[in-house]
Amino acid sequence: MKNYLGLFLLVFSAQSFAQLNSLSIESLTSQAENAFQANQAELAISLYSQLGELNPDDAEIWYRLSLAHQWNGDYAAAIQAGTRAFEAGYRGPASMAYRLAQLSAMAGRESAALSWLEISLDNGFDDRSAIYSDEAFSTFRNNADFVRLSGHLENAGSIDRLTGLEFDLDYLVEEAQRMHPSPERPAFSEEFLQAVDDIREQLPEISDLQFYLDITKLVAMLNDGHSAIYVPDNNSPLELALASLPLKFYWFREGMFIVDGIGENAGYAGSQVLRIGSMDIDEVMDNLSVYRGLDNAMTWRWMGPQFYLGRAELLNAIGASESFENITLTLRDGSGNIEEVGFASANHVIPRKLRVSPAMSGNVPLYLSNIDENFWIQALPASNALYFQFNQVRDSGQQTIADFSQQLAQRLGNEEILNLIIDVRHNNGGNNTLVEPLIKTLIAFEQVPGRKIYVITGRNTFSAAQNFINRIERWTDAVFIGEPSASSPNFIGEETGLLLPYSRIRGSISPLYWQDSNPGDERQWIAPDVPVAVTAADYFAGRDAALEYILGAIENNN
Repeated sequence: MKNYLGLFLLVFSAQSFAQLNSLSIESLTSQAENAFQANQAELAISLYSQLGELNPDDAEIWYRLSLAHQWNGDYAAAIQAGTRAFEAGYRGPASMAYRLAQLSAMAGRESAALSWLEISLDNGFDDRSAIYSDEAFSTFRNNADFVRLSGHLENAGSIDRLTGLEFDLDYLVEEAQRMHPSPERPAFSEEFLQAVDDIREQLPEISDLQFYLDITKLVAMLNDGHSAIYVPDNNSPLELALASLPLKFYWFREGMFIVDGIGENAGYAGSQVLRIGSMDIDEVMDNLSVYRGLDNAMTWRWMGPQFYLGRAELLNAIGASESFENITLTLRDGSGNIEEVGFASANHVIPRKLRVSPAMSGNVPLYLSNIDENFWIQALPASNALYFQFNQVRDSGQQTIADFSQQLAQRLGNEEILNLIIDVRHNNGGNNTLVEPLIKTLIAFEQVPGRKIYVITGRNTFSAAQNFINRIERWTDAVFIGEPSASSPNFIGEETGLLLPYSRIRGSISPLYWQDSNPGDERQWIAPDVPVAVTAADYFAGRDAALEYILGAIENNN
């Protein structure tokens, strides 16, 4: 009997201690959070140190303790706590290792700083061009190992051109192999390495423009929608005649059309593009596609007309135009008349996303009425519906997505709203860490019987917008309408600040693999349950066939 009583007391004591610990941790966490938010370093250090003893497996505690020690100027203690956070994988090894490199440098530990910096780079640190100018490493700039790790090119403004281009090519290959996360490892493929050798062989005689075009195609071989070469910055030594047509194009089901133009060229809106030079438009688009990596075919349906079709240097490179300055398009107007028209290229800025066209008749459709707002809602009382257009996964200047989610939840709490229509056709992404409050709002809305969610997707539904619809698909019974999305459920994403040290050409090498679905999900996109093509006839008539379908379905269900 005595042994049973001892066992009972031992169990009771352990349970009581666990309860006390739980209460202590909850109270301490709240106090520590308040001290941390108020930048009260000493108090935060005391509280997070106690929390670390009570809950040593929580990496957030060690990260915040590290920050508090840094505020207090105790770099050694900040490194010790930060190392605990790193070992637990907090915020990714690349960013934590970089922070530890900074702290080690500020503590005067040069060897440790360089080791942490190398660990950060080995784990895909994505802002290598900023390392050399980081003030934390200001005393390291004569250290050869630091210069190598930072990718800095000494005397970039005075070295000879061939040496500079060779450095850039090697740097680009190194960055692609270091950062790109595709399981297929395309930066190590025979095709990629052969293309590198071909460029290297031509470097002694290569023109500035050809070098630019060649590395654009090289990065496109990584074959994802976030890795790309952009344009040089204003300090580039290269002489590049980059220009674009004063036209905005869109690829409808019927073909390629001009939807707007700059100045007097807006008068060509509504015309179908048949050829550029002597090359059929389909051949033009096929040839241009080698200059851009893609997540799927819809990525090109969106990016091709928006960013590539109007570029004079690319049209010349594929043989569609012999001239950079004046490019001939064969057009068919709304009456069926066909004519050849020459357009002068220049440094034009073409607005992004599909917008209202000068050739549009009738009223402006709802989906084109407010494209530059990141998110907005409008009631459709006749259909007991709320229309929510989500155009960018970013907080707006007036409201965060979290605050908007609360506003949306309040509106959806109205018992008369039975249908929620979410339009992400214009949403090319942003910060996918912001969407959780929205998802929770949608799940809660759908829990009430009789309520339904419709999602309109399209070729511009990309990146963080793909993450958003992935979660809608997984956690709700929403019906998808429109076109397939421009990313895959599992995709390589994230833009980075690639900068080639000599040529100052900017770009992006995507470093993250978003496995937002199960590992076996190899779908190219989320396909709509109800496909609705985007047609020129609907667009220029001011009709929205996708929304019309949804409103009709609601009416029929009622």
